[in-house]
Order: sequence, then C-alpha cells, then structure tokens
Amino acid sequence: MRSGDIFTKALAMLAWVIVASAAPSAWSVPPEHLEILALRRAIPLNPDAVSDVHCQDRQAHIIFHEENAAQLAICGGIAGATSHCGGSPATTVGRKGTAVFNLAAVSRGATIDISKVRWEECVHAARAVCPTGSLSATCLGGATYGDVAFTLGNS
Repeated sequence: MRSGDIFTKALAMLAWVIVASAAPSAWSVPPEHLEILALRRAIPLNPDAVSDVHCQDRQAHIIFHEENAAQLAICGGIAGATSHCGGSPATTVGRKGTAVFNLAAVSRGATIDISKVRWEECVHAARAVCPTGSLSATCLGGATYGDVAFTLGNS
C-alpha cells in the first residue's frame, strides 16, 4: 500500500510540473508600445498626413509592439515627456527588435523637427494603406521646411 501512495504522489507531482510548464509565461511589451496605443486612441486618423505611400513587402515580419517602440526611438528617443524630435538631424533612425524606421528631410538643407503627434499621424495614416509588412511614405511637414520621407522595414 505504501508503494501505491508513493506512486500516486509521484504521478501528482509529474502532473503539476506538466501543467505548470504548459501555462503561458509572463510577458511584457515596451512602454513605448502602450504610449503609441494611447496616442492612437486620442488622435483621429488623418489620411492627409502622408503622400506617396507604397507597400514594399507585405510579407515582411514586423512585430507590432516592436514597431511602436521603434516609432518612438527616432531622434534618440521621443517617448514619454519628449514632444518632438530634437537635435535638428537631417536623418534619423528608430530601431527596436524586428522594426526599423528611417527618416530623412526631403528638402536640401532642411532638418527633421517633427512633433510626436504629427509623427504618429503619419505612421497611422501610412499603416491604414499598408497594414502589414514594410512601407515607404512621405510625411507632409515635419521638417524645418518641407516634408519628411520615411521607410519602415525589418531591422
């Protein structure tokens, strides 16, 4: 009888280990992802924010929360209290995981001076045209004069 109790306890422990290991692990997303989601709720879609939207590779695998974090990684980081791109760069890159944004002022001599809200409008409008994969577009305004061209691709 004692060996039956040991067997039952061992079987119960094995079952617990299997169930515990099958349970989903805790995961988290970068806070930038949540910030972008909050901006999208607050800012209506403005299709006139962009022009020349081209879907490059609809099969490119870009993870949504990494795209959102990369979106706020431009200009050295515009997450949190930062409200616009500082430092007056002519080009900038925002990279996180599978996503990379490349931005460039279109007009010669212009620098990128885009606000976080305008940048979100541009990405949101481009994603309305190209919901998956990589893309290129022009954000109307956002430079000291003229527009800002941008691409989203795999990093």
